[in-house]
Amino acid sequence: MSNSKSSFTTNELAEMRRSMQASLAQQALSPFSPDLSKPEEAQFVGRTKYEVMCIRVFEAATAAKPDMRAVEFIQEHLLGKAVQRVESTSVTTTYQDLLKQSAQSEKRFQEKRKNLGLAVADITDPWRALL
Repeated sequence: MSNSKSSFTTNELAEMRRSMQASLAQQALSPFSPDLSKPEEAQFVGRTKYEVMCIRVFEAATAAKPDMRAVEFIQEHLLGKAVQRVESTSVTTTYQDLLKQSAQSEKRFQEKRKNLGLAVADITDPWRALL
């Protein structure tokens, strides 16, 4: 086996996709062979594999304890996938702007720290006088 990377043209990839889809469709539309020793499979006589798959997914979704994957599968394929809204924000800044913001943030921090120290002193000074 060679280590070289194989590449395909867009047309070759499209042809492989069509061929795969045709093969899968042929398999899905072929007759299902039910196991007649199981009474629940008698309903599948004369049906295609695709029909049996759809019936089984629907039964799983509508069971007393529904299979949520089956429910989601039906919702996505019958109703279509939900549209997702995505918001994007782009921010551009220079290094100088970043340094300026950092300095402003540090200044605010130091002011709050100083105010906190004064508040603590206001609380503790009267108690120190009592000692």
